[in-house]
Amino acid sequence: MNSLRTALLWLHVLAAMLWIGSSTCIAIAAIFVSSNPEEAHDFSSVLPRLNRLNLSAATVVGLAGLLSFLLLAVVRGYRFSPDFTAILALKVILFTLMYSLLSAAVRSAAVRSAPAQSLDLGQPISRVAFNSAIAALLGILAMGLGIWLAGA
Repeated sequence: MNSLRTALLWLHVLAAMLWIGSSTCIAIAAIFVSSNPEEAHDFSSVLPRLNRLNLSAATVVGLAGLLSFLLLAVVRGYRFSPDFTAILALKVILFTLMYSLLSAAVRSAAVRSAPAQSLDLGQPISRVAFNSAIAALLGILAMGLGIWLAGA
């Protein structure tokens, strides 16, 4: 049981790092391509694939985190300290916020890729940069809380 918990924890952490790293790269790239319409168009064509990668990573983060928590609950007899519960609740809130930003990005990219629409790249690219940067910062905060939880 201990090795399963360790494997789930590593899977959770690696998927979270992928999601945070990808969000950071998207934010940086969006900032740099925003001044060049041709590069912004190329970036917009790659963005749906990056969003799918992030969606996969987010799914793994959520599932591995849930399974890890359930195994820990069994080991601890479903007893957790108030601090542990508060930090875990905050991590769930951060995950929900990050997932909401990602879902909005996926929906936005699907709407922009519709063939009948022309791309107005200035505003969407800056929104992508902002949302990705916020998601990355929330993810870093969630990782920090996770480290705190590991010691609790």
